[in-house]
Formats: sequence, structure tokens, C-alpha cells
Amino acid sequence: MLVVYPRTVIESSVYDAATQNTRVRTAPFVEMLHDIAFDYVCLLTGTLTDFASIPFLQTLLKKRPLYSQGGLRCLTNDLAWNADVPPFVTGKSRL
Repeated sequence: MLVVYPRTVIESSVYDAATQNTRVRTAPFVEMLHDIAFDYVCLLTGTLTDFASIPFLQTLLKKRPLYSQGGLRCLTNDLAWNADVPPFVTGKSRL
């Protein structure tokens, strides 16, 4: 399931080393996200990065290789990883 919360930012986060999970607080408050322990929180806005170097994507990249250019992933026209892998959304919101 993909849910988009436009104009919502992560106000704070707490990492629990024992469970290796992260909990976040958003602004505005999103109740659905309040009690979720996330395995990964990946923030890519404002950062130059090569997505192929992100550790948690390595398993997916080995199973489902993806063409990239300049460190950016080349998605389908529907913003999917490929025809077999569901949407992988990227970009910034328009204010």
C-alpha cells in the first residue's frame, strides 16, 4: 500500500538500537504513522547520492537490477522500479 501525505514533514525521529527501528513524529500530526516502527527511513531531498550505494536497496538491486544515470534511478513512465516491481516514487512536492 502506498499512501502520500503532501506537505507533511518528519518533525522528529527516535531510533531504538535494541529493535533497530525508527519512530517518527510528523507535522502536521498523522495518526496512521504515530505508532509505526519503521525498519528504514530514507530521506533523499537535498542530498546528492547514488541510490545504488544505499545499503537496504542492495538485495532488491541484486534481484531486480535497475539502470541508472548520474546516480539517479531510471524508472518507468509510471514511476515503478520496473514492470514487476510496484511504484517507487521520487521527486519533490510543488508548493
